[in-house]
Amino acid sequence: MKEKRFLSCGFALLMGVIAIAGCSGQPAKDAPASDTAAQTTAQAEGQSSAPGDSGAESEGPAVSVDSFDWKQFEGEEVVLATYLGTEADYLESLLPEFYDLTGIQVTIQQYPEEQLYQQIQLDTSSHTGNIDCFTMDMMRIAEFAKAGYLAKVEEYLNNPALTDMEWYDKEDILAGPMGAAKYDGELFGIPSTGETSIMFYRKDIFEEKGVEVPKTFEELWDVCERIDDPNGTRAIGLRGLRGSGMNIYTWTQFFRGFGGDFFVDFPKDMTPTVNTLEAVEAVQYYAGLLQQFGPSDVAGYTNLDIQNAQMSGAIAITMDANVFATIIEDENTSSTAGKWGYAMVPGGKGGQWPSIYSHIMCINNYTDAKEAAWLFIEWATSPEITQKRGLATGVPARRSTWESQEFIDQMQYVGNGAYIDVCVEALEKADAGYRPVFENWNEMGDYLGIALQDVISSENTEGAQKALDGAQDQILGMLKDKGYIN
Repeated sequence: MKEKRFLSCGFALLMGVIAIAGCSGQPAKDAPASDTAAQTTAQAEGQSSAPGDSGAESEGPAVSVDSFDWKQFEGEEVVLATYLGTEADYLESLLPEFYDLTGIQVTIQQYPEEQLYQQIQLDTSSHTGNIDCFTMDMMRIAEFAKAGYLAKVEEYLNNPALTDMEWYDKEDILAGPMGAAKYDGELFGIPSTGETSIMFYRKDIFEEKGVEVPKTFEELWDVCERIDDPNGTRAIGLRGLRGSGMNIYTWTQFFRGFGGDFFVDFPKDMTPTVNTLEAVEAVQYYAGLLQQFGPSDVAGYTNLDIQNAQMSGAIAITMDANVFATIIEDENTSSTAGKWGYAMVPGGKGGQWPSIYSHIMCINNYTDAKEAAWLFIEWATSPEITQKRGLATGVPARRSTWESQEFIDQMQYVGNGAYIDVCVEALEKADAGYRPVFENWNEMGDYLGIALQDVISSENTEGAQKALDGAQDQILGMLKDKGYIN
């Protein structure tokens, strides 16, 4: 058991559609990892601020310090492990506010995703409890909840001694991401983001080449042929690196769009169907696009590589997480800020398939600071802080932020307001079954991801059927071993 640590002194229709969530702009599965996590801690000295004030005015209810005891765990310390990236950076900037409100010191440890899960797995499986809470890919909730690594948060959420019920307003959280935090009917976390995938395209290049925004896969290929510059800006970049939350996250848009499905009838009949004609067509198309019109090293591209390629002007099109928008439109870091357009992802005979995804904030079942960790999660996912984070990142998990005039006005700089319209349309269209959520999805997705990367890395797409046949056999064997099928 961990030693206890102390310090010394409208779019209402959207809610029913987003039943399950995909992968964010934060580092994703198999992203390059550094040996040391980036760590940030709220500093109490010289950073006093009134509760509810983070240095910028925003709409939303202020924290009530009269009716709720925010100081009940004063002096405790909480460690949050989360994704390396802008979401964590912004949350870290608000930590002095939380310290002033609660007297709880929070340390944020940031990791690339693969390293993050290694740290969480090690800490939870060993029952150490050094990490009190962590942010988790919604696709991993079932796996970790079934293993007993996650604390059930319903008892904290519905306890008026631990949750400022009226101020927190749990019904305001998007229904889809909230549902993604459940396993077997139990709630194991609170969503911190509400994400989908959209198409990003260089408006200036499209105008120069006289091309229209593609709505179909056939049109997309034609546009790539017309705008590609092998000696300059390549037409398109998509995730190439293997992984259930890496290349399979973006490839699924094409797999579904070509009419493919992962199983015969999920979850009733979990016989895999990943080597069908539709799957082969999707791999050949995806790999073919990248081989002919993508950067030379795109087979190893992560989500971070896509962002960097966008900001540097290396690619003109991608289809990825909407959280990228505020990053690539930052004039301080992006050479292409102001040049991006936003549209729905193109589709095929299976229709359009924008992704759906959420990061879930969970409590380690083996920490001795569960209540203090809950207060932090309550604050971090509250209407007030969600509003502030949403204004900075553009992917809030609460309906009040998406509908806020302040949020709408703030996001005008992203595509002259097109970002909001496209995200709302994508979230309304996003299907709950974009990727199947079950305990062994990541293993299945990894087998597929390896097959996809192998084809991308080859000289052509002739090996697609063979690669998918191999993945089918591996997945079939895994599902039989796990008891999903006979």
